[in-house]
Amino acid sequence: MDKHQSCLSFEAKSAHKPARGTSPGSEQEDLVQEHISLEAMLLAMQHSLQSFNSKIDTLNVRMDQMAKKLDQHGTRIAEAEQRISTTEDILQSMRETCLNMEKVIVFIQVKNEDLKARSIRNNICLLGVPETTNTGETETFVEQLLRAAFGVEHFSNMLVVQRCHRTLEGRPPPIHLPRLIVTRLLNCRDRDMVLRLSRNHTTVQYQGNEIAFYPGFTQAV
Repeated sequence: MDKHQSCLSFEAKSAHKPARGTSPGSEQEDLVQEHISLEAMLLAMQHSLQSFNSKIDTLNVRMDQMAKKLDQHGTRIAEAEQRISTTEDILQSMRETCLNMEKVIVFIQVKNEDLKARSIRNNICLLGVPETTNTGETETFVEQLLRAAFGVEHFSNMLVVQRCHRTLEGRPPPIHLPRLIVTRLLNCRDRDMVLRLSRNHTTVQYQGNEIAFYPGFTQAV
């Protein structure tokens, strides 16, 4: 072997030698450490992913609950709208009924006023008759008083006093005016005749007492 070949063989042997300052054992330890670090990172990522998936599942559950609540609220709102619509229809019907009732009430009030006027149109009021004058039935007393004061010839064949009474307040003291006597005559012509004759006479005397006659009264007899 010459000198040149010996140099080549030396270079080839020197190429397979490890670098200065490193050893095969240290490289394996580094690879093992890197592998352990990667496994730890993978485990941490898996744990984080599991935690994230758990949070997503919880969020999905809550979203499902919220969706159910929204559906329930939607159903309740629909029921409330239906009830409001029904109530508005009822109120409209009640409003129309009230308007009709107001018309009926106005009509009844008019009829009531007419009936009230008719019920008192045969009434006359006598003022000045002493409280102690009539001791028997008031109707008989008033019939006799009218005949005596104005004469029988001015009235119809049957001068009838249907009802008669004094006003309902308490009996006054003797120094005060006596209570009114409210009288309802059967015939309206007799009532008109009494008022006409009382206007023609300056005074009407009965047993020394001056008596005044007034038409009607605010209450029925």
